[in-house]
Amino acid sequence: MWTSGKVLNETFLKWWRKVEAKGSQLFKINQNKMKTKSSAKVALLSIFIMSVITAVTLNSCQKERVSPKVATKSKINRFPSAAQIFDEANNMIFSSSKSQKGFFSNIYGMDSSGCVTFTLDTVSKPHTATYTYTSGCVESDGQMRSGTVIFSCDNQDIRVTNNVFQITYQNYYSDSLLYNGTMTMTNTGVNGNGNIVLVENGNFTVSQGGQSATVSGNYNYEWIAGESSSPLANLQFKITGGLSLTFDASDSTVSTYTTPVVKNCKTSGCNYKISGVQQVTYYSASGSTIETDNYGTPGGCSGQYTLTSNGVSSIQNQ
Repeated sequence: MWTSGKVLNETFLKWWRKVEAKGSQLFKINQNKMKTKSSAKVALLSIFIMSVITAVTLNSCQKERVSPKVATKSKINRFPSAAQIFDEANNMIFSSSKSQKGFFSNIYGMDSSGCVTFTLDTVSKPHTATYTYTSGCVESDGQMRSGTVIFSCDNQDIRVTNNVFQITYQNYYSDSLLYNGTMTMTNTGVNGNGNIVLVENGNFTVSQGGQSATVSGNYNYEWIAGESSSPLANLQFKITGGLSLTFDASDSTVSTYTTPVVKNCKTSGCNYKISGVQQVTYYSASGSTIETDNYGTPGGCSGQYTLTSNGVSSIQNQ
């Protein structure tokens, strides 16, 4: 029994020595690994610190090179279709389904919607046509309207010299934009080119989402084509002027036709601005920014124009 125990003890000792040797080897390896990891951590920390220093340095250089901060665009961007009221007014004046000079008729495609009431007074002057839109009235042109529009004039033919068309908006919504105010178009007679000139003035408020602006617009329309057609068709105007929207003393937007804009009206498939340039200036407390709308590119009947802002140009739909 003792001999067997001795043999077992010797066997155990041999095994233990191997384990001990292996353990020592593993300990050294682990020490080396720890040293390596420690060195790696130091290296990574150094790289990180250098990266931060470099980034801060580069950022400081960039701040020195960047141009002064320009103004943020006015809140007019939240009223992207504020100017559409002028187009709607023109549609009301020049649209007619009758084969005569009179312009009191169904407008905006409302004849297919059934959600508009229409009353007409042609006895007293000025003659009036009152359109009352029920809430959520979606018409055939895709616009959602509500509120009241009153259209008045002494003579139904806009081609009569000194004739004045007036449009009054009373809590009138066109999609999400709320309008209150008046628009007038006056025939001022024939200019030196032998063309009728119509002067359009608008003064109203436009509101959306709890924000509002006062709008003032003045445009001159030189009637260069289609004036003699009956019923009116294939009309073309050369337009000058512009409009302004004022939110407060330091926040406003001004748009001006710096090059006369040629606009088609009542032209099949081509009721677009086909040439000319509009400049839009956005004012705020920190300065101003300018963008340009070039209707000559692509131009024609494309229904598109080139918008340039901060040196970047893009094609937009009218």
